[in-house]
Amino acid sequence: PRVTTSSLDALRAYSDAGAAWRRGKYDDGLAGWRRAVELDPEFALAHAELGSALASHVVTRLADARTHFEKALAFADRTTEREHLLIQARFHSAMGHNDDALRIYDAYLQTWPDDIHAQFNRASEHLRAKRWAEAVPGFEQVLRIDSSNASAVINIATCYRGLGKFSNALRYYDRAFQLEPSWVALGNLNHEYGFTLVGAGNLAKARQVLSLGLEKPDSRFRALRSLALLDLYQGQYRAAAAKLREAILVESKPELALNRAREHLFLSIVREGQGNRSEDWRELDEAHKSLSAAQPAVWLLLRIGALYARAGAPDKAATL
Repeated sequence: PRVTTSSLDALRAYSDAGAAWRRGKYDDGLAGWRRAVELDPEFALAHAELGSALASHVVTRLADARTHFEKALAFADRTTEREHLLIQARFHSAMGHNDDALRIYDAYLQTWPDDIHAQFNRASEHLRAKRWAEAVPGFEQVLRIDSSNASAVINIATCYRGLGKFSNALRYYDRAFQLEPSWVALGNLNHEYGFTLVGAGNLAKARQVLSLGLEKPDSRFRALRSLALLDLYQGQYRAAAAKLREAILVESKPELALNRAREHLFLSIVREGQGNRSEDWRELDEAHKSLSAAQPAVWLLLRIGALYARAGAPDKAATL
């Protein structure tokens, strides 16, 4: 109880949240971990899980993630030495300190070399740093221990996609979807798989795959964005603009401000392609405005700035 929590309800919420997150039920996962830390504010592992979730591509709220990681690290006496090292590694990973995270994972694995989760996370650090070739052996080691680990299979696919080896990537995507059939329509995985098919030249199947998320309210905006990008890739500017506009309407929740910023950025690219400079600037203004309501996203600010410069607005680019 001292190392985890003395509250069985908090422990149950923590466990159920992890199971929900792994199945792609992200809202349920977040709610469960929040419930766990409400029931036991010193539940260090629950704070760490919540921090990781808030730092993920699903949410991307780094300031809130840092707060929970700092709480997890402050309650070091509520964890074992092993768990404390893992929390440190995950904190550095969430904050983008890849080299620090790798250093801790290397030290950890010298003592606990058979920890499949640490092996997976170490390989994931290489993936996040786009060191694709270095990441693949790590995920293959995970599969030697657990051949049914669909996440490791997916990440190998992502690595081969990053290396431009689309046929290899598709083979691993297909293997992962045999293990987890529902993942083919899941958020970012659906987008990655669809555009791997584009890279392999199979545009018809790509459109079919990307359309899978249209019927689900929680994934409709992502599907619209992906299909709009496929339209844009094929030079269908009007179709792309219509889908992006619809995606913005679907993304009305305040927490989706980052997504709205991305849609406006893509709309600016559409307007540039149509030769409409005034609308190009307006969309970039809207992207910047939406981003101001979201958590800081330096990578997106840089893209908006670059597009301002390309659109003939160097002063706005310099300000950003």
